[in-house]
Amino acid sequence: MDPLVIEAMLPYFSEKFFNPSSPYAPAIFTKREYQDAKARLARCLGVMADELIMTAGATESVNLAFNAANGVSLISSAIEHDSVINSAKARSEVKLIPPMKNGRIDPNTVKKMLTPDVGFVSVAAGES
Repeated sequence: MDPLVIEAMLPYFSEKFFNPSSPYAPAIFTKREYQDAKARLARCLGVMADELIMTAGATESVNLAFNAANGVSLISSAIEHDSVINSAKARSEVKLIPPMKNGRIDPNTVKKMLTPDVGFVSVAAGES
């Protein structure tokens, strides 16, 4: 994690460790700071803050995305984390994209797999 992120988050791991959904004063201040940070992030991304969905981690994000895609066929990289593939399989038919020998996904393979019934594609971005 970037040291600047750690520095910015440290108060929320200690003296500002309040549930922002609670009604007491310190929690309300924490919620305002959270909403402020979310608005700044939204501006950086060129979206409105209410268009951002913040989650606690990858598994929650994956499940949220696949729940939204419920009822459509999915395409996912065959080398995704098990939690991604299992979450996808629990909700829909999944076509797995085979990786090339270098571990990358060939966009042409994805393009060939796209059919009218496919409503969602999940491929993680990574760097080696």
